[in-house]
Amino acid sequence: MADDTYVQAYRKGGGRRGGLKAVNDLINQLPSAADRVRIMEYLADTGLWEIKWHHTAQEGVKHRDDGFVKAYLGGDG
Repeated sequence: MADDTYVQAYRKGGGRRGGLKAVNDLINQLPSAADRVRIMEYLADTGLWEIKWHHTAQEGVKHRDDGFVKAYLGGDG
């Protein structure tokens, strides 16, 4: 499960501040914006992560084009 990789990065980062930085750094290693959005959507869907989205509008339609992990909502155990 990909989420395990991000939970491990969070915990290894030392908790809230360092952990969120570690998770966002890991996501930012992905080669394309589409890949980053896709993994953040997956993380949000697990219910363990809160994502702050950045949107752009093209022809009146909003699109997610970037974002960052704002919070880990799971337990520490």
